[in-house]
Amino acid sequence: MWRWSKRILLSLVLLLILAVVTIYFVLRASLPQYSGNASLPGLSDSVKIDRDVNGTASIFADNRLDAARATGYIHAQERFFQMDLMRRQVGGRLSELFGPIAVELDQSMRLHDFSRHAQDALATMPRDQLDLMQAYVEGVNAGLSALPLKPFEYLLLNQAPEPWQLQDSVGVIYAMALDLTKEEAKAEQLASLLEQALPASVANYLLAKGSRWDAPLAGDVYQQPPLPQAGVWSMPAVPESDAQQQTAMAIGWILSS
Repeated sequence: MWRWSKRILLSLVLLLILAVVTIYFVLRASLPQYSGNASLPGLSDSVKIDRDVNGTASIFADNRLDAARATGYIHAQERFFQMDLMRRQVGGRLSELFGPIAVELDQSMRLHDFSRHAQDALATMPRDQLDLMQAYVEGVNAGLSALPLKPFEYLLLNQAPEPWQLQDSVGVIYAMALDLTKEEAKAEQLASLLEQALPASVANYLLAKGSRWDAPLAGDVYQQPPLPQAGVWSMPAVPESDAQQQTAMAIGWILSS
């Protein structure tokens, strides 16, 4: 009995070691190339890529087209899955990777029709800029193809990466704009709500950019609006409605920021 127990235990240990080794080599095969030489079709001359101690790449090329092609190659090697997420986000296609959990987000993004806007932007783009973008796209697809194995995220999702296209580069710009303006858009929306719902003296006081206690790096000290007189406005004076709740939320946001 003990002999069979040892055999089973040894088999389990061997299977565990085999699984760890397999995962290691799978992950290693999906890593980018950090040293040596690589072939990149379309280059007019050789391109040199140096990395500092943090792994940040510096590209040395004789012209912008070669630099753009090499940039795309590095981006695909190191960050293609993240790039894919961004283009799918603005295109309303995340559910193709993640299933029903992303359908609602895809529906909200497709209302903006970013794909059509990207095509319109490309249609009016000067030829020299299109050539740069095309070189970048070809570099991305070359970098993706040069990986011994597709990025490991696709293995986990049981999906295959799709080639990069011109409109995807424009779509990523929209994705960055959305990510960088979420809080700013919220602030503008709430500020507009306060200006509509409150007397001017109260709104100006709550929306002041600063006070005399601030020390701006440039320009004059902020002139703080005067404190509104008591009785000018109070929450109970607002009719019971959704607007009251939204106004209260806006005031709370202003006071906490």
